[in-house]
Amino acid sequence: MLRNNYRHYKWIGIIIPCMFAVIVMCSQAFAYRPFNTEDAGVGCRGDMYMEASCERIPEPGLTSDIFLLVSGYSFNDRFEVSAEMPYVRARPEYHSTTHGIGDVLFSGKYLLLGEMPKDGSTPQGFLVSLKGAVKTRSGNPDKFTGSGENEQELSMAMSRCFGFVTAHIMAGYTWITHRSDETCSNYYLYGYAMEFGVTDSISMACEITGQKDAGYTSHRQMINVLAGALFYLDQAVILDLFVSRSVVQGEDYNSFGLGGTIGF
Repeated sequence: MLRNNYRHYKWIGIIIPCMFAVIVMCSQAFAYRPFNTEDAGVGCRGDMYMEASCERIPEPGLTSDIFLLVSGYSFNDRFEVSAEMPYVRARPEYHSTTHGIGDVLFSGKYLLLGEMPKDGSTPQGFLVSLKGAVKTRSGNPDKFTGSGENEQELSMAMSRCFGFVTAHIMAGYTWITHRSDETCSNYYLYGYAMEFGVTDSISMACEITGQKDAGYTSHRQMINVLAGALFYLDQAVILDLFVSRSVVQGEDYNSFGLGGTIGF
């Protein structure tokens, strides 16, 4: 997850317990794009998937268009690996437009609790998984296409569903082994996401994600709120549209994008 700064909203203390209550009540689970929150599901042996998306992020002083390609493969019914490959077009306020490969990320996820049905149906009961990820410094920070940092992440995700509602919760920690001059601390991360089935082919989605510096001398934080819609064109093809609002260094800004998921 990208590092940013944010302030807490008072209503977060109300929304988070409500989301957790839904997760405890639910009995099934699975998630797709456009969530940043990690879901607990994995594919069955030999399953592959691809995600493609485009997002515009108009931060103060910098507008970025991020084209992201994600590919994953399941070695068995409990373990899958994936790679995220971004291409960034950056337009700084006082510099010329640049573009190039962003920071590539590799990850692996292991299903600790629960089982994924082999027939592709919704899994029953709790799903709990453990994920490890490594973000490289493949992007160029001088061209605004990368952070210039190496990050290693360890997180845990839990998912459940009840009727037309699917819910996900995750928490993790990120170590930064090669830091930029503006970074003072490792950080905690968390996410809460819900999907509401409107019809058999349309769902609405919402989530809250955040990061908080772990150091005692640093109090930088970030919150991102996302809302979107998912269109199930086929059992293996999903399109999504989303908008999000972030608070970075006390300044609000919006982003929006579209994407798709294909499984085979």
